[in-house]
Amino acid sequence: MSDERLRELERRWKETGSVADEAAFLHEMLRVDAITAPDLQLAALLDHDASRAVLGASDLPPPQGSEWEQALAAWGPGVLIRAVVALARCVSLSEEDARRLSVVEDWCCAPAAFGWRRLEPCLTPSRSSVSLATHLVDEAVRAVASALGDRPALMVPQDPRNELVAVGDWGSWFKKIAEVAGAAWGTGWRGMIGAELLPWVLKRRDPVLARCRRSQTSNGDLEEA
Repeated sequence: MSDERLRELERRWKETGSVADEAAFLHEMLRVDAITAPDLQLAALLDHDASRAVLGASDLPPPQGSEWEQALAAWGPGVLIRAVVALARCVSLSEEDARRLSVVEDWCCAPAAFGWRRLEPCLTPSRSSVSLATHLVDEAVRAVASALGDRPALMVPQDPRNELVAVGDWGSWFKKIAEVAGAAWGTGWRGMIGAELLPWVLKRRDPVLARCRRSQTSNGDLEEA
C-alpha cells in the first residue's frame, strides 16, 4: 500500500509541478525511509523549496554568503567535491582536464574502491597561472587526494613536483572555491551546484554516476547507491 501511495503522490507532483505536491511526495518518502532527514536538510540548503517545506523551514530565510559556504562545507568532502565537479562541468574543458575530472568522478561514485594509483596520473606540478577550468579540476584532484589520505609509504610521486598541499580545513578550502566561482559567475554559481547535486541528494538520479557509466567500457561494478 505504501508503494502505491508513493507512486500516486509522485504522479500527482509530476502532473502539477507544485511545491506542495512535491512536499507531500517527499514527506511520504521520508515516512517509508526512501529518503532521510539529512537528505532533506542538504536539499534545503541547496535551495530546494519542497524540502524546506517538509522540514517546516519555508518561512525561514536561507543562509547566504559565507554562512551558506560554511554550512555546505560542514557536509564534508563527499558533497564538496561534487560541488566543484558541478562547477567544472559548466566550463569548457580541455581533453586532459576532462580526463582528470572523470577520474575525480570515479572517486565520487565509488570512494571505497578508489586508490592512489588511480589518482596519481592526474597530479600536476604547481602552476602560477591556469584557466578557470584547469584551476577547478586541480582543486578537485587535490580534494580527492586529501580525502584519500597519505600516499602509501612505498609509493613515490611519478614527478617530485607533483606533491600536493593537503586540504587542511574544508571550510577554508571551499571559501576560496566560492571566491573563484563568484568572480566567474556572480551569484549564479550556487544554483549551478544545486542543479547538479539535487537529483542525487533526492534519490532521483545521479548525474555523476551516469557520466561514469558512459565513460567506462570495461568496469561494470558501479551501481546506484
